[in-house]
Amino acid sequence: MIKVFRKLRHNFLETGKTTKYLKYAIGEIVLVVIGILIALSINNWNNSRELKTQNKQFLKKMEIELNQNRNRIEYAILNGIKDRPGLVKASKACDSLLKITYDGLDEKSLHYLLSAQIYAGGTALALNTSTYEELLNTGKLYTLGTDELVTAISSYYKLCERETMYQEKNAEFLEETFDKLQQNFLKLRMDYEMDSINFNIINYPYYFEKSSKQYQDLQTNLYKMKIKYKHDLEKAKLLINSTNSLIDKIALALNASYND
Repeated sequence: MIKVFRKLRHNFLETGKTTKYLKYAIGEIVLVVIGILIALSINNWNNSRELKTQNKQFLKKMEIELNQNRNRIEYAILNGIKDRPGLVKASKACDSLLKITYDGLDEKSLHYLLSAQIYAGGTALALNTSTYEELLNTGKLYTLGTDELVTAISSYYKLCERETMYQEKNAEFLEETFDKLQQNFLKLRMDYEMDSINFNIINYPYYFEKSSKQYQDLQTNLYKMKIKYKHDLEKAKLLINSTNSLIDKIALALNASYND
């Protein structure tokens, strides 16, 4: 084809047909421009198609991670981690034990005092953020979808970052509070566990005395733990709701991409 165009151009020049040559030259330029535009269009279409495929993959990965994160938070609330109770169980145990102390401890209360699962610790979120970090590091977050979706994703992971920092500080506070609660009753617990046959609660007079420092410290620290667990539960529920909301937005984005 190129040889044909060259031959035509050569013939026009040799025969002195300048006007026809100019028309031909213009036509040739137009054809070249059209060819370039078609090539660019195909290239842009391929790039757009590849970007949509990548975005689907990222959204699917994020959807899986968000479901894992939600399950982890829900498990921490209901079941706890390892040998610790969940937040709901620990909060109820603190509340029940606190109410018993206001009624007055007696020998029947001892078993519950020593066995109640009141320490859930600071629930480590350990949320999976690898997909979000990959999007940030590669600069692909802002090509992932609509501005609304990108804003929702950024806001959610900032919330996760804040809650993770809160949980780390909260874990320290709860550990210190639990240690204080244990200090005055640790010897009592140890004697009961090591020599239950000869154990006699009468030997620990502060156990029956509401005005004693040990008794009031027990109540104060139980109350502190109860309040902290309440805050933890509120924050965990907020995080679960935020996770569900983002999962719904991602599901909508994936459905829209399949319909394109």
